[in-house]
This record gives sequence, C-alpha cells and structure tokens, in this order.
Amino acid sequence: MGKSIGEKVKRAREARDISQQQLAQLIETSQVLICYIEQGKRKPGIRTAAKLSKVLEIEFEEFLED
Repeated sequence: MGKSIGEKVKRAREARDISQQQLAQLIETSQVLICYIEQGKRKPGIRTAAKLSKVLEIEFEEFLED
C-alpha cells in the first residue's frame, strides 16, 4: 500500500524543514488545513494541491491518485 497524500505532504514539508504555519503562509491557506491534510482528515482542493505540488515538489498527479 502506498503512502497517503497527507503522509507525502508531511514528509516533503519536514524534509524542507518547513513548519505547518510556514507552509500555510507559502500557499496562502490556514495552518489548520495543512494539519487536516497531513492527518488525512481533508483532501486538498485543486488550487491547494497545485500550490502544494509546486512548493513541495510533489507531482500534481499524486494528489489525484489518493
């Protein structure tokens, strides 16, 4: 079984030594949403996924697979 997108976001964020708050600011969203995405409680919308993809260098298609 592959990693969930939340796990991928968290690993990519931590690998870049970025806090949830910093990531939220970079993609213009709330820290709460970042937390929910990482915990698997919410899936990012298309715009949020595109921004996460760019900032964290995760293939956009991975957001569609989860």
